[in-house]
Formats: sequence, C-alpha cells, structure tokens
Amino acid sequence: MKKSLSDYAESMNDYSNRIRCYSVEDGHERSFASDLWVGAVAFSPDGRRIAAGISPYDGDYGKSWTVKLWDVASERELRTFSKHSEAIGCVAFSPDGRTIASGSDDKLVKLWDVASGRELLALGHADRVTSVAFSPDGRSVISGSADMMFRRWSRATGELLTTSLSTEDGEWVTVTPDGFFVASSRKGAACLNVRVGLEVVLADQVYDQLHRPDLVREKLAGDPRGEVREAAAKLDLAKVLSKSLAKPESSRE
Repeated sequence: MKKSLSDYAESMNDYSNRIRCYSVEDGHERSFASDLWVGAVAFSPDGRRIAAGISPYDGDYGKSWTVKLWDVASERELRTFSKHSEAIGCVAFSPDGRTIASGSDDKLVKLWDVASGRELLALGHADRVTSVAFSPDGRSVISGSADMMFRRWSRATGELLTTSLSTEDGEWVTVTPDGFFVASSRKGAACLNVRVGLEVVLADQVYDQLHRPDLVREKLAGDPRGEVREAAAKLDLAKVLSKSLAKPESSRE
C-alpha cells in the first residue's frame, strides 16, 4: 500500500547527515541525504514535502546555513533557501504550505516563498531564535527566543504585533508596540517598565491608561478600525504622570 507523509513521523538529527522518517504504523524508514548537519525538520501540511535547516558541520564557516526542501515521494531535493548567517534551529510551514519560516542563532526569523525560493521577510530578536510557528489562520508568525520573549508578527507585512514574556511564578504580560498591554494580573504587569520621554517608570504608575485588553485584541486582528492607532495618538503619559505626581496645595487656615 502506498504511504503518504501523514503516515510518517519525523526524526531528530542523528549526526549522520540524513533526515530519517519512520512510519507510525509499521516502522518503515524513508531517508533524505544532506551534505551538512541537520538542525531542524518540518513536514508541509499536505504531507508531500519536508523542509530542513542545514548547518555547516564541525564549524565549517565556509559553507552556508540554509533551508532545503525535499519531495517525499521521490526523495528529490527541490530547492535551497539561502541564507542565515548562523545555525538554524527551527523551521515551520504556513497552514497553506506556501511559506516556510526559519529561526536561527543569528537572531532572525526569515520567511521564504516556497514556490520561488525568495526571501520574503526578516524579523529580529535580541538573542537566538529557538522556535517558530504560524497561527492556525496563517495570518501571523510567532517566534520564541533566548531573549526570554516571544513575538507575534504579521505574515503579510512583518509588522510586530505583540511581545509577550512570563515569569517563573506563572505571571505573564503581552504588550503592543504602542504600549498597550494585557497581563495575568497587576503582578504580571510589574514585568514592564514604561519610558516616558527621558524618564522610566513602573507600569503600575500608568496601569489604568495602558492596561487595555481590548486594544491588544484589536492589534492582533490587524487594527482594522484604527482603534489602536487612534488611542495611541491621544495618549499623553507625560500629562498623566505630572498629575499623579503633583502635590496638593496646602489648605489655608
């Protein structure tokens, strides 16, 4: 009986420069040769292709860090997507199978057009990228990093939508580039500092103005009605702080 890729489970790299796939039903093996070290693998949604992050072996910096694409049925290499400047640790297909995301130690997430091999976007973190994924609707890309943050980006434009972080005690906060946030609690919001002009203040000092779960939802939806943009334009944190810090006048006897 002919098997599809959905019948196979992807293997981890075994340092033999091969990608090995095994049938979850009978253990049948299918493998794909690579001339370099394999750092990450992913199946396309239709089960017909496999993508892998390929890195120089034993520190051979004369070779490229690339993503390669194979056809599963023929085991033929289809395309090379080039390139990252350091090791590639994660790859993912979009739900429609048209885009591949790759994450690297070079602190970048890159999006690639599967049909042409063209680089579409390069998205940045402050440290190496450890994970990438697409949202179920395919409209956004989510990346995790050793900078202890994960970020959500627009797949179409590369715009940063939100940045999220969590604490060891389970608190979390998600913030938009405009400064509006949603948090697990007021304690979670304490992860944030807010810059107002040259001054840095605790998020708690402007909690009522910036704790806006409604605007975070709008931002994740692409701000179709311009509500986030309008709210950001009206926000005057300097004025808020000046009022909160102002001393009441002494009462006259």
